[in-house]
Amino acid sequence: MALLVGVGLFGAAQDVRTHPQYVTIALAGAIALLPKPARGLSRLLDRIRGASRRTRAVTTVGVFVFAAAYLRYAAWLGGREFYPCFHDEFMYLVQARMMAEGHLWLPQHPLADFFDAFFVIVRPVYASSYFPGTAMAYVPGVWLGVAPWVTAWVVTSLAVAMLYRVMAELIDGVAGLLAAGLALSLEDVRIAAFMTMSHMVMLLLLLLAVAA
Repeated sequence: MALLVGVGLFGAAQDVRTHPQYVTIALAGAIALLPKPARGLSRLLDRIRGASRRTRAVTTVGVFVFAAAYLRYAAWLGGREFYPCFHDEFMYLVQARMMAEGHLWLPQHPLADFFDAFFVIVRPVYASSYFPGTAMAYVPGVWLGVAPWVTAWVVTSLAVAMLYRVMAELIDGVAGLLAAGLALSLEDVRIAAFMTMSHMVMLLLLLLAVAA
């Protein structure tokens, strides 16, 4: 029941000024009190809990597709702009472009005085001020010529899918779906989903490490 309520909340929470979530909660509560729907839902949850490894693998792909669609829809509802805004994003993009060409740094620019910034190193070389781990995740996007937000979008969707998979292995399939849904409900996740930042990359790497 909590999963259904959560999915309803995700779909209803279009902005902070309206609160149709309360209608969703009331409807979910009413459905839960009806014996026949409650028994059917209980049987469905039992099937999800006892899913085979193959079914979990297929569900992982389904969660990835759903997460990608939901994140894009939420971004559209929120009027998000799909371009870099924070200095860290520009730093990672500079670093990713360097690494895509096989460089960790480039020679100092002859006009370095006009390129000085706190998030890049301009002397004695031109390079990012951070270690290259995060930028490596964005290199494939540079090779493919896609916009940076597309790479971030894919990384975040993969992280949500892996969250389902890890929780399904540790507990059961219902816990996995609930964890994925809760992740998508977080405003910070929806915002970071289209930013060239380290947060979703680290989450994905940590979940892959746990899965391994």
